[in-house]
Amino acid sequence: MPTGGEIAVVTALPEELAPLLSRALGARRIAGPGVRAYMASLGGRAVVLAATGDGPLRAERGLRALLTRPRISGFIGAGLAGALSPDVSAGTILVAESLVRSGPHENGAPSLPDARWTQRALALGGRPASFQTVATIAATAAEKEALRAGCSAAPGVLAVDMESQAWLRAAEETGTPGILVRVVSDSLEEEIPAFVALAKAADG
Repeated sequence: MPTGGEIAVVTALPEELAPLLSRALGARRIAGPGVRAYMASLGGRAVVLAATGDGPLRAERGLRALLTRPRISGFIGAGLAGALSPDVSAGTILVAESLVRSGPHENGAPSLPDARWTQRALALGGRPASFQTVATIAATAAEKEALRAGCSAAPGVLAVDMESQAWLRAAEETGTPGILVRVVSDSLEEEIPAFVALAKAADG
């Protein structure tokens, strides 16, 4: 990771950010970036903790606004993901080595996660993965199986989320390096209740 400046640690939802905030020291709300954000110390490092909003549109817009802070030297995109590989259980920590480039919100291929940061995260025990970013929740086993079939050539474990590709695209505009770390919330066979998928506005 860069040795100077602040590291932005971003999640989609405040609920995903809450465990990080509970471990941070001296967290204080900061104004201005257009997202729910806090200055804090985490692991002895100055960090900006922020929830950008969920879905590709809100995630890209939120991180872009956050990166207007001149001292941010890198970001970590964190949160939950659904497994698209059959041998991955809930609670598995995944680190993206690559992204499956497809979908209506791509608008050109984003940069890959920073290779040096990624290798450090993998050395700490994360499992290498390829992330597929989609615009709507993959709620059923059939939907996840269809996504899996469409990206079977991707390396490593496969997982699906709604923000990773958008975060990298926003960071690419400012040349900000980043890494993507996700915890599996639901296995390939596990289905998400229908009301969760329905509780989504047009922007995610």
